[in-house]
Amino acid sequence: MTCRELVDRLGAELEGLLSAPEREAVDGHLAVCPPCRVFREKYQATVAIARAAGARETEDPDAARLAREILAARERG
Repeated sequence: MTCRELVDRLGAELEGLLSAPEREAVDGHLAVCPPCRVFREKYQATVAIARAAGARETEDPDAARLAREILAARERG
């Protein structure tokens, strides 16, 4: 699984909607990719804040920056 594929599946992963093979792929990627682990933690925190705020738009600047870095790294190969 690539970083981009992980990012694409985070919403479903956090909602418990992934199949067993998809979940294993996510877990495997997280085991070897520290930036994606950090991104997932920031993503979870952002979702929790948004839900707590009544689903008002909330942006975590660190999460947004990390997302850009992950996508840039993906494009570099």
